Amino acid sequence: MEVLIREEEPKNAAEQARAASVLFTLLGRVIHGVPDSELLTALANERAFDEVPFVEGEESEQALKMLAAWNDGCSVPFSEKDFHDLSAEYTRLFVGTRRVVAPLWESVYFNKDRMVFQHETFEVRAMYARYGLRVDNFSHEPDDHLAYELLFLGHVLGMAADDAEAGRCCRQIRRRRVLCRLSSVNMGAEMARSGAGSCPV
Repeated sequence: MEVLIREEEPKNAAEQARAASVLFTLLGRVIHGVPDSELLTALANERAFDEVPFVEGEESEQALKMLAAWNDGCSVPFSEKDFHDLSAEYTRLFVGTRRVVAPLWESVYFNKDRMVFQHETFEVRAMYARYGLRVDNFSHEPDDHLAYELLFLGHVLGMAADDAEAGRCCRQIRRRRVLCRLSSVNMGAEMARSGAGSCPV
């Protein structure tokens, strides 16, 4: 997914960056750790993904259609069975019983041994450090977990919104937009190829 922030007007650029920050932060929270019943119930009941900003392109549109179809299939209000089904699918895809269908770590997709805590993990750690950030579960969970990368993108986009509001718009937002475009996009494509494309959410 490419984050489309058009910086012609600082006020609009700030609003767009802030909305994108909220989106990436929310996505990071959704896949961080075990599924959160309260969060998922609120998202399903409010149909939070019916109108997602900044989504362009065929693959992104297809993902939104899958989210809408999943939400259409849920009870209103979101039920315990819905949560159980979603948790089971999360486990099947991201935890696995024998094999993880769609690992959530970037290093698994971009090194020949498909292992965590590889070169990619330390590149991501260095990028976080440049922004004064560090993973909360340091040394136990690889820094290149997709949830952390999404939360990082949310943070960087929040900084871009702050820049725009302070009048440091064009160059800073352009630089942060390029970073967002590069960071998790390739990993998402690799996950889809590995079988995550079958996930209903």
